[in-house]
Amino acid sequence: MKKRLLCIVMIAALFSAAAEPVALRHAGGGALFSQDGMELLRADDLFSLGQGLFAAGYRRSGGMAYCLVNAGGERLSGEEFDALAQLDDALLFRKDGLVGALREDGSVAVPAAYTALIPNGADGYLALKGDLLDNESDQIYYVDADGSEITSDAKTLSGLDAVRDGRMRALQPDANLYGYVDARGNWAIQPQFQTADCFRDGLAVASNERGYGLLDADGRWRLAPSRRRILRGEGFFALISGSRVEIVRSDNLVPLGVVVVRGASFAVVGPYLMAMTEDSVVLYDTAGAEIAAFGGMASVGAAGRWLIVSDGVWGEACCGVYTPDGTLVSALYPQVLYLGTSSGRDVFACLAMDAWGEYDEELGETHYAVDESSVRYGLLLDGKELLPPEYTYLQLLSDGLLYAEDGEECGLLGFDGEWLYRIDMENEK
Repeated sequence: MKKRLLCIVMIAALFSAAAEPVALRHAGGGALFSQDGMELLRADDLFSLGQGLFAAGYRRSGGMAYCLVNAGGERLSGEEFDALAQLDDALLFRKDGLVGALREDGSVAVPAAYTALIPNGADGYLALKGDLLDNESDQIYYVDADGSEITSDAKTLSGLDAVRDGRMRALQPDANLYGYVDARGNWAIQPQFQTADCFRDGLAVASNERGYGLLDADGRWRLAPSRRRILRGEGFFALISGSRVEIVRSDNLVPLGVVVVRGASFAVVGPYLMAMTEDSVVLYDTAGAEIAAFGGMASVGAAGRWLIVSDGVWGEACCGVYTPDGTLVSALYPQVLYLGTSSGRDVFACLAMDAWGEYDEELGETHYAVDESSVRYGLLLDGKELLPPEYTYLQLLSDGLLYAEDGEECGLLGFDGEWLYRIDMENEK
C-alpha cells in the first residue's frame, strides 16, 4: 500500500496538466484519477465517454451494470445500464436490450424503447423499433430532445447511419434504392441511387446506372454520374475512368492533376492517391506527381504526418514508419500501429511476435498465424524507438503517458519507461 501511495504522489505533477481525469482500465478492473493524481473511483470496469464523463461498471449476477460518472468521480445515475456509449454529442445507453439517451446530468432524455438510436445532428434523434437482423423494412422515427416521438414518412432496410449535413442515407425497401432522409427522418432526396455514401462538406458520392457522381444536399448533381468510381481523400476527390484518374479539390471541384496508370487499381491514403499493380504500389500527390514507390506486396497507410508501410511477407520484420517521399525513418518490425499524438508528435507502437506461414496445397495458398502469447509492444515517437517491444500491451492515454501491461501487472507508464503506478491484475480480480 505504501508503494502504491508513493506512486500516486509521483504522478501528481504529471496529471496537473491533463485536460480531464485519467481512466485506468485493465483486465482486473479500473480506477479514475483526478488531475492532482488522487484516486477518485474504483470500479470493475471504467472508461471515458469524453467531455469529462465516464462509465463505471460493477459486476452483478446478470453481468455488468454501468452508471454515469462525472470528472470528480461523482455518480450521476444509478447502476442500471447494460452499456453506455457516446456517439457524436449524444450519450446513449442500453437497458434490457433496448437503447435510450441520457442528458449530461445523468437524467433520461429518451427512454430505452428503441432497437437503434442515433443523434440527428440538430435537435434530437433518429430511431428504429424493428428487428435489426431480419429482412423486414423498419419505420424511421424522429425523437426530440425531450423524448417525444414522431413517425416519419420513410422506412429503411439499411438501419441507421450517421447524419451529416442534415442528411442520412437510407435504403428504400420497395425500390431497393438509396435516398437520403433529413434530420427528422423524412425523405429529403428521393430513393434513386444504386450506391450512396454519407455527406461530408456538402457533397456525397452516389451512383446510378450511368456511373458515379457527386451529389449536393439538395439532391442536385454537382458532378454528373459518369465515372467508373469516385474516391474521397483528404481535401480531394479522385475521379476514376479506367486507367485515368482526375484529381479535383473537394470544396470547389477545381482540377488539380491527372494520373494515368494502366492495369492499376486505385485507393486513397490520407492526402495521397495510391496506384496498385502486380509489381508496385505508387503514391501520388494531388498534382499528380509521383512521390513514393514500393514493392507490389506493400500495404500503405497514412498515420499523422507519416506513412506506415509493410513491404514484405506478413510476420517478418518488414513494417516501418516512412516519410511521404518513401524514406524509412524507423527500424523494421513485424507490425507498427498508430496510437495518436503527444505534444504535437506522432506516437506508434512497434510489435514483435512469433509468426509463421503454412502452405495449403489443396487451396494453393499460404495461411499465416501468430502465437498470441508472444506479441510484445514497444514505443516509437516520430519513428524513433523510445521503448523496445517488451510489453504485452500499450495504449496512449495523454501527452507522455501510456497505459501498459507487462505480464501480470498493468499501470501508468511514462515515455521514459518509468512506471508511475502499477497494479497486480491477479490480485485485483
